[in-house]
Amino acid sequence: MKKYEFKVSTGITSIMMIFVVLCLTAFGVLSYTSANADIKLSMKNADSKLEYYQAEGRLNEKICHIDGIIVSIRQKAPEGEGYYEEIKKNIREAYGDNVYNQGNNTVTLKESIDDSRYLCAVIKINDENAAKRYEVESCMVETE
Repeated sequence: MKKYEFKVSTGITSIMMIFVVLCLTAFGVLSYTSANADIKLSMKNADSKLEYYQAEGRLNEKICHIDGIIVSIRQKAPEGEGYYEEIKKNIREAYGDNVYNQGNNTVTLKESIDDSRYLCAVIKINDENAAKRYEVESCMVETE
């Protein structure tokens, strides 16, 4: 009875080494490509968040300005319709004719985030005897 021995020759070893090196190179390139795409997405997300928070800051400055208008008008103490008429006049002077809705005493402010999105806030002006001067009814991101 003859025993057959399996011998690995140098050709098969070289082919295996080339295959392993090619696999490791391919996985390395794929890992690099994936990491590069992830960093680009992270940077885009960070820029988007920064633009949003800058728009929110500008919107809050407008709300603070409106609050200042309300405080100054309350100190003058006009009563009844005179209160809302003074607020309407001052807000329209500061932000234009289209932001104040006299029917429900709300102010709609829009602040641009980027080319296609803006932050929109609707503020309800309370009457002169209310504890809160205003309430933010809604604040949301809208697209054009």
